[in-house]
Amino acid sequence: MRSSFWGYVLVLLGAASLASAPVALVYGERLELWYFLGLGVFGAAAGGVWARRGRTLSLTPRDGLPFVAAAYLLFSLLAAIPFLGVSGFLDGWFEALSGITTTGLSVFVPEELPRSLLLFRSLCQWIGGAGIVLISLVFLLPPGRAALYLYSAERGKENPFGNIRLTARRIAAVYAGLTLLGYGVYILSGMGPFDGLVHVLSTVSTGGFSPFSDSIGHYRSGGVEAAVSAFMFLGATSFPSIWIALHPGGWREVVSQRELWLLFVVPLLLGGVIAWATGSFEAGIFQGISAVTTTGFATVSPERFSPLSRWALILGMAIGGMGG
Repeated sequence: MRSSFWGYVLVLLGAASLASAPVALVYGERLELWYFLGLGVFGAAAGGVWARRGRTLSLTPRDGLPFVAAAYLLFSLLAAIPFLGVSGFLDGWFEALSGITTTGLSVFVPEELPRSLLLFRSLCQWIGGAGIVLISLVFLLPPGRAALYLYSAERGKENPFGNIRLTARRIAAVYAGLTLLGYGVYILSGMGPFDGLVHVLSTVSTGGFSPFSDSIGHYRSGGVEAAVSAFMFLGATSFPSIWIALHPGGWREVVSQRELWLLFVVPLLLGGVIAWATGSFEAGIFQGISAVTTTGFATVSPERFSPLSRWALILGMAIGGMGG
């Protein structure tokens, strides 16, 4: 393993920054445009050099977890820079760290953020949902024992296809496929092109960033809520299981998994409690799904929740968070 892994982290950051730059250009967000261009060029150039010339490191299974944690820390510290145009560094770091870890907490009013930053923080969630190591393994990292240790530290020991790189590529294929499919469904359900893109990046990653303070409730649409509910489920499902289900005979193997049934049943039970407390079946089920998948989208204001429904939400998030 080479310390060039840090270069790969910079390359990913550069890619997310350059992808946000056209939005800043289109919407006339000049300060953000320079931030994104500068960070993008720096990430691509410095990351490329580091990736080529990094020295060799020897990793053990115990080294994997701190190595991956440091990668997320490095990414979030640099990803805080584009937020300097709207706030201080600490707020930007909080937002970037919340994004890359797919936590979804925010210190900003989303309607007050430039649209390029809305896209950027959702891209951070999308990268975090896939995993820095997994994306690097698909496109950049050479295979080997060190790659296995890093993969295991980030995504656990689930390796159903025997080969780490093959597993990573199939997971990435499912992740990208869900993103593209979800974007099309969101557009058809009534979201605009920009809103649909931001939301789908935050849905399949189960991160929950939204460009609206009232989240999915902004749309007041049953079709939008149904579409988002479906992709929250899919985003929380094991991606290797989705790959297996898409092939002949694989569906039977997948539906026999108890974990998958729990993923369906627990949100319905908790959603029923919330529905009873709020007086809305649709709102209760949506909040139950959002909690257990740890996505964090909402369709109703928290003020409408009784203490019982709030405890149900907390329980759902705790169950979903320990799902691994």
